[in-house]
Amino acid sequence: MFLLTFFFYFCLQADSMKHEAGGVLGEVKRKQTDAIKAVELLKALRKLREARKQEAEVKGNNFLM
Repeated sequence: MFLLTFFFYFCLQADSMKHEAGGVLGEVKRKQTDAIKAVELLKALRKLREARKQEAEVKGNNFLM
């Protein structure tokens, strides 16, 4: 009887740990996705800044440099 009780307790504890690990993994993946989006936004902003700088150079406006 003791072994059966221990087995059920162990199974419940393992399920709890799996659930918790899944939650942590989900949070890590969400943060990775957010970081990737932020990096892509920075790349796009740099590209826009460069395009505006080139446009200003063509027009003869040096105030953006």
